[in-house]
Amino acid sequence: MTPNRPDRYEPDLDPDIEQAYRRLMDRSDELATARLRVERLDVHAILSEPTLVTEEFMSNLASTEHASPELRNFADRVHSGECRWSEIEFRARPLPHEVAELKESPNFVWTWGGPAVTPPSPSPRQDADDDDYEPPQSWLR
Repeated sequence: MTPNRPDRYEPDLDPDIEQAYRRLMDRSDELATARLRVERLDVHAILSEPTLVTEEFMSNLASTEHASPELRNFADRVHSGECRWSEIEFRARPLPHEVAELKESPNFVWTWGGPAVTPPSPSPRQDADDDDYEPPQSWLR
């Protein structure tokens, strides 16, 4: 029970009406709680944080009426299991314009990178036994 209202039991009250009353009062309390949370919300902090681009975000974007046909086509491919959203840059041809816009915007964080490229393993030096070997000078210095 909520401390804001006394718990009263009326013996002659219809149980269905009492149950409906309790549900109504519980929803009223939930609404008051939600209102307090919204009042305490710092809107500027939320609006200044960039949105993380996730699979759910891309699915929602593709389902909007303004989504490009390329994005909708790729969403169908993701839904069928042919590919994943993180592969859109490499498997979507042509690339939906939304991808470039999301990547360039400071309001969004694009976390999907290119395919992992493993660097070639260094080959052993031919002159490893030579003690006066000096490595070449780097152009970075």
